[in-house]
Amino acid sequence: MAVKKIEISHPLPPFDLPEKYMADEWNIKEWDYYKNAEPKRQSVWRSRSSVTNHILKFTLCKNPHIVEEYKYFMYYLIEIKQIQIAAFAEYYDRYKVLAEYVNKYMVGATSILELDDIASFEKFLQSRGNKTTIKNGTQFVGGEIIPAEKKNRYSTFVIKSQLVIRDYYERDIPEENKLIWHANRLPFALGKEADRTLDFRGIKNPILLADAKEFCKYLLTIRNISFSATYEYLHSIKTLYEWLDKNHPLKTLKEIDRDIIEDYMLYLRTSGKRSSHAINVHILNAKTFFDWGEFADKKLYMPEESPLFNKDYAFKTKKESKYLTKEEMKGIFEAISHMPKLYGRIVYCLIFMGVRYSELAKLPIDRIKQDENGKYYLDIWQTKTYDMYEKPIYQNCVNIMLQEIERNKKRFGAENVKYVFVGKKNKPIRVGTVNEHINRALKEINFKGRNGKILHCTTHQFRATFATTLVSEGEAVTVAAQLLGHRTLSGTSHYVAVAPEKVKEQLRPRLEKDEVLIRNIGKMEELKELPTTNTVALCNGFCSKNPITSPCAKANACYSCSLFIPSKEFLNMYEIQLTEIEATIQIAELNGYELMLEKALEDKQNLLNVLDRLKRIGEKNYD
Repeated sequence: MAVKKIEISHPLPPFDLPEKYMADEWNIKEWDYYKNAEPKRQSVWRSRSSVTNHILKFTLCKNPHIVEEYKYFMYYLIEIKQIQIAAFAEYYDRYKVLAEYVNKYMVGATSILELDDIASFEKFLQSRGNKTTIKNGTQFVGGEIIPAEKKNRYSTFVIKSQLVIRDYYERDIPEENKLIWHANRLPFALGKEADRTLDFRGIKNPILLADAKEFCKYLLTIRNISFSATYEYLHSIKTLYEWLDKNHPLKTLKEIDRDIIEDYMLYLRTSGKRSSHAINVHILNAKTFFDWGEFADKKLYMPEESPLFNKDYAFKTKKESKYLTKEEMKGIFEAISHMPKLYGRIVYCLIFMGVRYSELAKLPIDRIKQDENGKYYLDIWQTKTYDMYEKPIYQNCVNIMLQEIERNKKRFGAENVKYVFVGKKNKPIRVGTVNEHINRALKEINFKGRNGKILHCTTHQFRATFATTLVSEGEAVTVAAQLLGHRTLSGTSHYVAVAPEKVKEQLRPRLEKDEVLIRNIGKMEELKELPTTNTVALCNGFCSKNPITSPCAKANACYSCSLFIPSKEFLNMYEIQLTEIEATIQIAELNGYELMLEKALEDKQNLLNVLDRLKRIGEKNYD
């Protein structure tokens, strides 16, 4: 476990810090940082630093290189992250423990980045009597609320500090040459979820690393998918790489074959760590990776043919539509009263606004605006399409958000409030936390969904329900698209799941075709045939225009022509065409196809005129 000790021959890291941060000891109590803090938070610093006379002593660590790195990290916490003095005191506690480890195992190291296996540090923690994981609330999994865990604070301190220090060392290196990609620094991913990263650490083989990087670049540029989706692909690739390292070490992916892939799929399906859906996602993502390898211009050592087939992944059950039924929504509203107030307010706004949770979670307080008539609307930055759109909102949602802003100003100070909805640390709330509170409340009230099981719901289903409700109640899809912030109707159609009763309504005219034929039995004999003298027979009636005078200028538009003469012979055709036009009208209205609707309405009127003429001609003949 011990790290090899070597002679220190490297110069100390060149951190450019203000003078007071370059000292080996920081007398925090003399700084404005301490003096301007609330008394309660000052007391935390005093209690945490009492063993070192309330002074931050970097000299507790005997490695001068690592001392300099942690001076920069502590400076980063105060000046860049601007954390409160109480939180800083917690970080000092963790530094003391790290110093013990460094003094024992890393005295000769030139950087904390040489600690590339956090497991060795965790083993040291266990020897001190510290736990490597700690309880962290609960999580909702598979219909059950189970304890959640995370790495202990000492491990997260090391991991976080390494990220910051590495970022400093690599500040002049092109982002795509680094092991961690920040979305806001990649020239080909600017504006894509600025707070997201892709972490390639852990991929030790440089050839496999190059393949993974090139694939992610392809996803972000050619496929133009989101950083979040690219992260999921990378996670699947790293899962495959990790398994290969342990079971089939390869120099390049060219060495992979079907037998190895089948072993990998067997591992995924028998390890018991993943759901069947997650397993299939891993396999599908890996197949996409190998498919890309067959044609990528800059591929290095990818297989010439994908070792994965379509049959290797199969999503066993066809998922029901994402939208929630009216009865399920009643359960959601009942569950809101069983949630903490903050989460209930968030869910209420999601239901009635139809926004993505990411848009609401990071909605700046200055994006709530009023027009010249005093009506409220939101200026929303879409994290998925990277553009702004104006969204009208209900007054109830406005009231909730304004009240939340005022509450946060009292909690954190007016100048510190940036977002509408924040948690205890004045930071946006994770979507997983909101989903957990929703499902915890649904379980508490024992509410069952359409499948007879306890309803499991995610925030994104409210967006799908918002769109489906609009369309099912007769609103044009173009309006739904505008309210959802979509630039194309195809984007909206992804969310819209037409309710069963609406489907029946759409299909009704088509289902009446057979009824037309049955209904007209016997009518054919009631209508006397029209004389066809001086007329031209057509496929759907007769034309009274003299064909010798000039060619018809209205070809294929007979129903709108005054010279067209309908015939009882084609009565079934007319009525069947009418039912088809009725169906077309409803489909056009549902989807917002304005030109189609205009043409269908015109055709319907023309056909009704034809049927009316046929009826009048029949009545005249009887007379």
